[in-house]
Parts: sequence; C-alpha cells; structure tokens
Amino acid sequence: MALSDDPWMASGLAVEFALASDSEPLDVEAAIDYVRTAVAADMNRSREWQSNVRDSHRNVVVEASAAGFTTEATAPSYDHGLFGLFSLLVHGGGFPWFEDVYTFAGFMLRGERCRIYIRVTDNGTVYGIEIPLTHADGRPLRRFAGSLPQELASLVPDGDLATNPVIDDRDDYCGQVFDLTSRIIPAAPSA
Repeated sequence: MALSDDPWMASGLAVEFALASDSEPLDVEAAIDYVRTAVAADMNRSREWQSNVRDSHRNVVVEASAAGFTTEATAPSYDHGLFGLFSLLVHGGGFPWFEDVYTFAGFMLRGERCRIYIRVTDNGTVYGIEIPLTHADGRPLRRFAGSLPQELASLVPDGDLATNPVIDDRDDYCGQVFDLTSRIIPAAPSA
C-alpha cells in the first residue's frame, strides 16, 4: 500500500505486506487500518527509511514489520464496516430493494455508538436507529449486520420497529430513536 503527503503524489511511502504467513492470510482490514492510523499519522517517519529501495513511482519501500505491523494486529477501528453498511443504505441492492419503504437520511457518530437516520417513504417520518460501534469490552466491531437494511425494510411498514427499545433523548433530526444493539450484537446464549 502506498501513501503520500505530497499533493502531486510524486513520491511517498509504500508499505509492503506479506499476503500470508504460516498459512494464515493477511488480515487486510487490519493492514489498511494500520497504514491509515499508525503510518499515515506520522509520515515524517518515512525519513528513517530514505535509504531503502524505491519503487518505479519513487515511493520509499518499507516492509510492514519494519513499520511496526505484526501478524497479530487486528483492525483498531470500525469505520470500514460502518462504511460498508452506509454503502448498502445509500445504494442498496438496486431499485426497489427498500427505497419503497425507507431511505437513508443521514448519520451521527456519538462516541462508541452511531445514530442512523431513516426517512419512511410513505409519510416522510424520520426515525433514529442507534447501533453500537464497539463490543461491551471496548473492542471495535469490524462488521455490522449486513442484513440490517433488509431487516429495517421489514420492520418499518409493519410497525415492528417500535418493538425495539426506545432511547429517551431529544433529537432535532428525528421523531423517535430506537436502540438496535441486540440486532447488531446478539445476546450470548445462556449456559
């Protein structure tokens, strides 16, 4: 992966990852997050590697392990999964996947939670759907319910959305907010 702080992209830093080690494939999300959060945050570190080989694009090439990446790394953030969910909400599976029921009206990050706003197609009512971004132990959720857009399409018209817990706070952007934590992180089975 190459990144640059040069607006002309004339040169930068290329971080080289092993695609597999000991028959374990590279955790691509962890690699992308590492480059975005650790390497990109301190592009000045690339001066340490100025004597390294350069690729044909004039990027300094450094092995991921030399940049501090380990195979035990996991994605430290949730934004890739959240972006995937937003893409489904915006683009859906093609018309008329759920546009006849609701449309995506926006979102607001709220600490370790995200409030997603949907607009009911029939009457224009906007609801807030609050989902967690982390597990109870603080680990970031890496994947969100890919079926959430379809679930909402079945919950909204029958009024079943209202069977979810209501978050009692004032929100200028919607009439009511529902907590969908249990749909994102199902309860552990009882022993």
